Amino acid sequence: MSLANKVTLSRLLLTGVFLFLLYNITLSSILLETKVMWFIIFTLFLIIAILDIVDGFLARLYNEVSSLGRMLDPFVDKIFIICSYIIFGSYHLTKDIIPLWVVLLVLFRELLIQGIRHYCEGKDIEFGSNVFGKQKMLIQSIVLGGLILYVYGLKVVYFYKVFLKVIVYYMLLVTILSGLIYMILVLKSLSKVSVLKN
Repeated sequence: MSLANKVTLSRLLLTGVFLFLLYNITLSSILLETKVMWFIIFTLFLIIAILDIVDGFLARLYNEVSSLGRMLDPFVDKIFIICSYIIFGSYHLTKDIIPLWVVLLVLFRELLIQGIRHYCEGKDIEFGSNVFGKQKMLIQSIVLGGLILYVYGLKVVYFYKVFLKVIVYYMLLVTILSGLIYMILVLKSLSKVSVLKN
């Protein structure tokens, strides 16, 4: 297994710890405990985000881009983002910032693209990330970090909540548009394959 894929697997394990803590802390009502735990959660968030950059860098540096990596990396991203959004979309302090209908739209887009990616890999059509997917992941991560900071202490700042809501809907727009672009690119690739076979 390549070094990049090992980093991705470590990110998957840390994501499991992150989600476990995030889910349990949203059920807690002990203020001191939650302050400490939210700090730990935000630290884990930063580590996972950095590792996401590192595994991609290593894959390019050592020319270790593989079909496993193309499937595993976005899968970990989706677990990280979607599960976090579901938790925040159900949490009483943040459900009005990122409502469940927004989370469901993001979930639908991610599952659809993941299914298309799996289909393309089965047809030996490379379906790696592109600039639109990377921008989508970046804004989704910014939203997640913003939600953590909001609960940690910035909820007392009124304009921060308004700003965060704007970022959430911008994230939704980018998520949908990047999905449409992916589908257009896939249709073009499939049409080229069909022409070559004929």
